[in-house]
Amino acid sequence: MQKEIAHTVKYFDYFQFPLKMMEIHRWIQIRTSAEELQGELDQAVQNGALFRSGEYYGLGDVKGKMEKRLGDKDRCEQSWAGILKSARIISSFPFVRSVAISGTASKGIMLEESDFDFFILTAPNKMWIARTILHLFKKFTFLFGKEHHFCMNYFKDIQDLEILEHSPFTAIELLTLIPAYGHTNYNDLISINSWYKDIFPNAWPATKEVRLHPYWLKYILEILLWPFSWPIINRFLMKWTYAKWSKKWRLRGFDMEQFDRNFKTNLTESKNHPESMARKLEDYLGNS
Repeated sequence: MQKEIAHTVKYFDYFQFPLKMMEIHRWIQIRTSAEELQGELDQAVQNGALFRSGEYYGLGDVKGKMEKRLGDKDRCEQSWAGILKSARIISSFPFVRSVAISGTASKGIMLEESDFDFFILTAPNKMWIARTILHLFKKFTFLFGKEHHFCMNYFKDIQDLEILEHSPFTAIELLTLIPAYGHTNYNDLISINSWYKDIFPNAWPATKEVRLHPYWLKYILEILLWPFSWPIINRFLMKWTYAKWSKKWRLRGFDMEQFDRNFKTNLTESKNHPESMARKLEDYLGNS
C-alpha cells in the first residue's frame, strides 16, 4: 500500500495540492479502509516518505503548500457567486440540459489564473448547435473582459453519455464535477460511467451541489430555434469546427498525433483541452 499512497500523493503534488487522509482514501487506486490507510500514513510519515502539516499530507514543503491551498480555497469562495452566475447564464441557453462546475473550482480552489470551467450536457442531436450558440455568446463577452468566466471545454449529448477515455485524470475530473443544473442528467452521466470504480474503488461522486433555475428566455428561444435545429445543421457545425481547430492548431505547431485525444470531435462529444494535462501528468508520473 505504501507504493499506492506515494503514487496518489505524487499525482496531486504536481498541482502543489496536499491531501487530507480522506482525500487520499478517495483517490488511492486500491480498495482499503480509512482505518487501515491511516495506519499506513502514520508509517509513511515516520519513515520520512511523506510529510505532514496539520491534517494535510504531501511531499516536500507541505506547510507551504497547505497555506497555498487554503489561500486558493479562500479565492474560490470569493469567486463562488460569480461562478454560479456564469453557470445560470449557460443553463439558460437553448438545448442545454445540464451544467456542472469543473476545473479548479470543482476541487474547491481557484488559482490567480484560473478560468470558470464548465461541463455541459445538451439535448439529443443538438450538441453542436448548442455549443456554437454558446461560443458565439462567449465572443461577445470579450468586449467586457469576461471571457474567462465562460470556459466551456467539454460537451456531451445526453443520448450518449459514456466517456470512452478511462484514465485516472478523466475519472477525477468526472467525480469532482459539481452539478448546478440538470441533476437527473448529471446522475445518468455518473451512473453510465461507473468504470471509475475500476480505477478508484473507494471513490464517490461530488457531494456538493447547487440547484440553479434558467432564465425564462431559454424556453422561448428553444421554441423559436427548434424548427431550424436539424441534424444536418448539427453535423455541419461539427465538421466546420473540426476543420477550424485542425488548421488553427497545426499552424501553432501542435503535436497532431495527440490532436484527436485533446480535441475529441464527434456528433455526441466535444472536448477542447489544448494544454494536454492528462499527458503532462502521465509524463510526470512516469519520469519522476
